[in-house]
Amino acid sequence: MFKLLGKIPELLDQHERRRLWMALAIGLAIGVGDMIGVMSVIPFLIVAADPSSIEEKPSFAKVYDIFGFSDDALFLIALAVCSLITISVVTSLRIFGLFYMRRFARGQSVSFASRLFAQYMQKSLDRTHTRHSASLISNIQSEVERVVNGVMMNSVRLFANGSTAIFLVLLLIVVEPVAAITMGLLLGCGYGTVFAAVSGRIRHLGAERVHANAQAAKTLGEALAGSREIWLYGMQGFYRSRFEEAYRRKNEAQTMAELLRDVPKSVLELLTFGTMILLVIWSLSEGAQSSGALPLVVLYAFAAARLIPALQRVYAAATALRTDLPSLDALWADLTKAELEGSLAADAGTAPRLERTLELKGISYRYPGSRQFAIRDLSLTVPAGSLVGIVGATGAGKSTILDLMAGLLTPESGSISVDGTSIDDRNRSQWRKRVAYVPQEISLIQGSIRENIEFGFHDAHHAKYCIWRAGAFAGLDPLIADLQDGYDTKLHERGINLSVGQRQRIGIARAVYREPDLLVMDESTSALDALSEAELNAAVASLRGKTTVVIAAHRLSSVRKCDMIFVIADGHEIEAGSYSELIAGGSHFRSLVNADM
Repeated sequence: MFKLLGKIPELLDQHERRRLWMALAIGLAIGVGDMIGVMSVIPFLIVAADPSSIEEKPSFAKVYDIFGFSDDALFLIALAVCSLITISVVTSLRIFGLFYMRRFARGQSVSFASRLFAQYMQKSLDRTHTRHSASLISNIQSEVERVVNGVMMNSVRLFANGSTAIFLVLLLIVVEPVAAITMGLLLGCGYGTVFAAVSGRIRHLGAERVHANAQAAKTLGEALAGSREIWLYGMQGFYRSRFEEAYRRKNEAQTMAELLRDVPKSVLELLTFGTMILLVIWSLSEGAQSSGALPLVVLYAFAAARLIPALQRVYAAATALRTDLPSLDALWADLTKAELEGSLAADAGTAPRLERTLELKGISYRYPGSRQFAIRDLSLTVPAGSLVGIVGATGAGKSTILDLMAGLLTPESGSISVDGTSIDDRNRSQWRKRVAYVPQEISLIQGSIRENIEFGFHDAHHAKYCIWRAGAFAGLDPLIADLQDGYDTKLHERGINLSVGQRQRIGIARAVYREPDLLVMDESTSALDALSEAELNAAVASLRGKTTVVIAAHRLSSVRKCDMIFVIADGHEIEAGSYSELIAGGSHFRSLVNADM
């Protein structure tokens, strides 16, 4: 537990660490302040119980003379006012501490969530796709709060309230050493025994909650994404039972963890209160006179009013922290600062413009967890401004090649270069900005058609003209003409109010709008009818000499006008040439053409 807590500063940048140390310093100051607040009551209690102590105690007499008091009652009032002011200052410090810690927690939640989002968006495609998207969403929306409020802030609360308890016990030791030490041992053993008894179980329940929460999010995501098939096959009950089971396990784990935190807390409250009573009885049994015993009794009562809540908060913070440590385990790798800096460092370099050639040399790649290479020792050259087709059977590696070209995947061996400049970790993200990609499944946001074409890439000076031009290129004019609001028409979630072909056209318009160096099209005309496909193929052919276009296709009509076609099988090139050359001499290509007829 302490080893993992020691890693918390590693998750923070320099400014955040300073704020964390400030929070701990405020917690320590509150502990010292509580002790001073209790101490400030002692002079008042002594004088109130025995006014003659003003003359008997030199410190009282000196203060009495310095300030020129002439009446014992006024002196007592002055002591009461000083005590009240001291306690008010300590209370103000506590309020400020609560405000500061809440503000720190809110800011840290935003920081961690933003960093996680950046991590997930910066990671290469293969590393992101090995994890379920619902798990990543759960990490940002749920587990971040657990790490900040459950781990970080409970660590601060543990330190702050622990400091208060320690300083108050030290004060009582000074006043009544034997009784206070005995009380400290009883409380320490009691709290330690209870915490040791429930600690392991609480940690296990925390891990179970994290796992069940991820399962519930995963099931919900799958159910909403596949709603058409679920309705068709009558699978609502199946998904509901899966979701209900995961959610039930999550709530059971959370409820049991709360019980293990709250029930022992009530027992420990009884232990603390009983120990304070024993301390009072001890003082009275020592034979103190009533005038001397009264200040001690009141002091113990006042100290107990501070000590009991502090000990309660210590136990609550420790158990809550133990419950939420699995959340820190779950996010540790993603929140590691070094990993984040490594991924963001990719922005430091610059990528060249594609003006001569895009070259793949000896490229090999396999997906994480797979023994089989998806791409094996592949070498090919794409001249700038040309139209290149990549064809092959399903599973040949066409989409993987496109992802490698676009910088979405990192090759295991070999190199990718643009005009002789290698594309690597230093400039890969910059290269992606020069690439436009039309995938098989178009991702649409819940906004207007215009916003979906812009997709966050907005240039106010020529955006309207470029959107019209991109839309016309993709064949969107008939659709736009039928819509009352044209390009400002709002789309439903995932564009479900559009046909698949219309969604593909928006994806094509989005890619062309960005005016890329490299346009990559992965089965991007598969949902179009033959006439629409022919029109789009003619439009793509018009880009020759202006934009480098690489097309992966099953329907070979899409690559008929390409300057060069690479035939891929089992992750490597087996034939290459123009359409007519391959028809004349490419046996594998001819078999693909015959199968496509």
